[in-house]
Amino acid sequence: MILTDINVKIGAALRHRPTRPYQMTERFSLPTILVAVRLPGTRERLIRDLQGRGYFVLDACDTAKALGFVRLHSRAIHLMLADGSPEGRSLASTAQLYRPAMQVLLVTEDDRATGAGAVTAGQALAAADEMFAAPGVPRSGIVAGASG
Repeated sequence: MILTDINVKIGAALRHRPTRPYQMTERFSLPTILVAVRLPGTRERLIRDLQGRGYFVLDACDTAKALGFVRLHSRAIHLMLADGSPEGRSLASTAQLYRPAMQVLLVTEDDRATGAGAVTAGQALAAADEMFAAPGVPRSGIVAGASG
C-alpha cells in the first residue's frame, strides 16, 4: 500500500513537469569582464565595483591565469581590463589573437599615463557602463583608451 502511494506521487510529479525547455538564467546573459589588473588594491576594487553593477567578472591575478581564461573559458568575454604596463599591453595583444571581438582597456593608477592610451580605475568603470548601457547588450565602437 505504501509503495502504491509513492508511485502515485511520482506519477503526478512527472505529469506536472514544466513543458518549456531550460531557459538561460539572467546570470548567463550579463556581459563578462576579465579583470587582469595586478595593481595592489585596484584589482579588488574593480572586481567588487563591477560585480556590484551586475557584471559577470573573471578574476585573473596574473598573466597565465588571464590567458587561461581567454583561451579556455566557454563564455564570450566582452571586455578585458589589463595593466597599462608593458606586460599588460603584451597580454592585451596576445589575448586579442584568441578573441578578436573582445574590447581591451588598459588601467593605470597614474593620472599622467592616461594620455598614453590608459585609463584610471574610475574611468574604466565608467567606460564599462557606457559600453554595456543595458546588461547583456554590448555597444559597438571603440572606447577611449582601448588597445587595438
